[in-house]
Amino acid sequence: VIAPAMTGVSLSAGNFQVDRAVSEVAVKAKASPPHSFKSVAQDYEYDIQIDPASLAVSNAVFSFNFSDLDSNSAKRDKKMRSWMDVAVNQSAQFELGRVKVVDGKSVGVGTFSMHGVSKEIEVTFSVTRQGEKLVLDGEAEFSYEDWGLEIVRLFLFTVKPVIQPHFHLEGILSDR
Repeated sequence: VIAPAMTGVSLSAGNFQVDRAVSEVAVKAKASPPHSFKSVAQDYEYDIQIDPASLAVSNAVFSFNFSDLDSNSAKRDKKMRSWMDVAVNQSAQFELGRVKVVDGKSVGVGTFSMHGVSKEIEVTFSVTRQGEKLVLDGEAEFSYEDWGLEIVRLFLFTVKPVIQPHFHLEGILSDR
């Protein structure tokens, strides 16, 4: 979702080390005629700092390249990359600004940048400890139209503008 060169930030300073074999970053989309699909980021960069005692997230930057999204349909992926104009708009990034609590849930407020547009979004998330392992789960919901993208129409199919990015990250805290 975001390239390190885009921000000038090194995405390796945080203490949370993700086990990519059991983690997933994806986006769910709904389309008509009624069906849904999921695109999974096959690669991504991150810098996440978590307090070992309180499990509070104090820093998070996450990015991926659109060309690394895989929906299990090469034809759909090719059309989506064309729609996203990945030659020009290669990546997306989220940078956490602050964390607030809403109805007992942690909500990360930060800037999401894609398609040349940056907007504030809110990501509901949780951090839990399972032995030595930490699990960071979160989700958001927004309309891609807010980033200047037109509604996707592919033949008889229309991808609804509201999408649901989500993540499940398992890992450990390093001594950094």
